[in-house]
Formats: sequence, C-alpha cells, structure tokens
Amino acid sequence: MTFAQLELVLGIAVAFLAGCRDPRTGLALIAELSFKARLTLFSTLFSERLPANFDKNLLKEFLSKAHKIEGERNRLIHSWYWAGSVGEKRVTRIKATAKEKKGLDIELVDVHPDEVTAVAERASALVDRLDELCRLVDDFQSFAGPFYALFRRD
Repeated sequence: MTFAQLELVLGIAVAFLAGCRDPRTGLALIAELSFKARLTLFSTLFSERLPANFDKNLLKEFLSKAHKIEGERNRLIHSWYWAGSVGEKRVTRIKATAKEKKGLDIELVDVHPDEVTAVAERASALVDRLDELCRLVDDFQSFAGPFYALFRRD
C-alpha cells in the first residue's frame, strides 16, 4: 500500500510539474502511466523547473532510491509464498523464471515480516522526499489537495 501511495504522489507530481491545474485532467494524464514512465516524466519535468542553485545530486539520489524500491516491490509482489510452521513468522518467497539462455530457475528465499516493513518504510520516506523536492518548485501541498478530493466517497 505504501508503494501505491508513492506511485500516486509521483503521478500527482508529474501533473504538478506539467502545469496541469485541473485535477481530473491531471489524473487522466497519469492514470495509465507505469511507475517507470511517471519517474521518467518527473525527472525530465523537474529538471526543467528546478531552481538554479539546486544540487542535482539530490534528484539523482531520489531517482536511484525510487528505482530500487520499485525493484524491491516487484520482487515481493511477483512471487508466491510458502508459509513456515504454525507460529513461525517467516515465509519462503518463491520466484520461478524461465529464460532462453538459463532455462528454468527457482529462487527460494526466506522472508521475515520485518523485511517487508523495511521496504514499506523506505517507500514512505520517498513520499516525504518527493514532497520536499516538489515544494522547491511551488506550493505542492495546495496542488495535491484537490487530487485527493477526487477519491472521497460522500
């Protein structure tokens, strides 16, 4: 769920940097974009709008961490899990791949809930970092509010 929040905020940031003032239009713009596409657009648009004195290493660091967290999320989501014994907290993550050059490969890795929590915490920290970056351009919080209002059930 935390990764989904990061993906949403990244999309809102893309709409923000593209100058999309209507939330519905902004949402239509980002709705079908993959995480990688959103990240590419964010990087490109942010680079066009960043302040002259901005340390570009901060953007590179954010992008690097975002790509890494996407890989971690994909590894967790696109696997199956085998539960341990009753009362045991760990599970075995199972990932089968079949590649032309390597043939069938079955990866078995023990996963503890703390590891999943750590991935979620890193994704959450990236949401905060994204917010900080966007605030360097303009009032991102005021822009994002109407987007969230679209999701209310009244």
